[in-house]
Amino acid sequence: MPKLLIYLLWVAPIVLQVAIAAVIIKRRLYRDVSWFLAYTIAEIVTSSAGLKTYSSAEAYFYTYFAGDAICIVIAFAVIYQLFCCLFRPYPGLQGLGKVLFLSAMVVLLVIASIVASHGANPDSGPIIKGILTVERSLRIVQAGLLLFLFLFSSSLGLTWRHYLFGIALGFGVFATVDLASLTVRTQLGLISADVASLVRSVAFNCAVLVWVVYTLQRDPSEFRIPEIPNHDLQKWDRALIQLLQR
Repeated sequence: MPKLLIYLLWVAPIVLQVAIAAVIIKRRLYRDVSWFLAYTIAEIVTSSAGLKTYSSAEAYFYTYFAGDAICIVIAFAVIYQLFCCLFRPYPGLQGLGKVLFLSAMVVLLVIASIVASHGANPDSGPIIKGILTVERSLRIVQAGLLLFLFLFSSSLGLTWRHYLFGIALGFGVFATVDLASLTVRTQLGLISADVASLVRSVAFNCAVLVWVVYTLQRDPSEFRIPEIPNHDLQKWDRALIQLLQR
């Protein structure tokens, strides 16, 4: 892969994510998406470290996978926080929403474990096999949770113009494409490593562009989750609150 392209795909998202973090802090959006701010900062730090260690294969290997693991874990926290934001207008349903989220996560973990049982290509060493298996499993769970979130978003009144939707959309694009590239990498082995890496970088850049569009709106906080009168969810919410107060 040409070095110029590598640096372009590497440096551009770092600069854009610095801008995203600045906007989140300036407009105090971190009150709703504190974990997304943490994720953005983590990506800036890990990407910068990877860029610095790229000339050393061993140093880059450990830097890349350590940073990737940290960002994946924080991404789960981001998805959970977005899910909690969806249920915020319905206090009585918040507990039910958390149970649904955790239940979906358990089911997806089981599915991911079954899928991951199909081993990696034999030309991959045991360490690479293990890393690819774990990463693919986590991406399956992540993509499934995001799909679960999108299914609930319309029912809970979250429109496509809301910046929370944009954050979820960015993660959805990246998780789905990365899952596909990891699957191809797992099946074809080292021969597809460069292509998979390029596809992953392009997908992440697309996700960053989505986040830029949504966070750099004139006023992203103006799009609030609307209250829907006479909605069944509101009736359930009031019923649960009354039940809990007994």
